[in-house]
Amino acid sequence: MTEILDSAQEGFPYLWVNGEKYVFSNDVLDAGKKLFQQFKVIQNVIRNIYDRIMDEVNITVQDVLQEMNRNL
Repeated sequence: MTEILDSAQEGFPYLWVNGEKYVFSNDVLDAGKKLFQQFKVIQNVIRNIYDRIMDEVNITVQDVLQEMNRNL
C-alpha cells in the first residue's frame, strides 16, 4: 500500500503490481502530492510539540490534543 502513496506523490504515472500495470489519473497524482504535503506538515507539528514538551514543564495533554486537532 505504501508503494501506491510513494508512486502517486512522486508523480509516477503508473505502478506495476504482481505483473499488472496500474495507471494513475491526474486526480490521483494530485491527491497523492497533497496527502504527502500534509504528512510533512503533521511531522513538523509533532516535532514542534515534542520540542515544546522537552522545553516546557507546563504543557498539558489537553494542549497537545488541541494542537493536533487544529492541524489534522
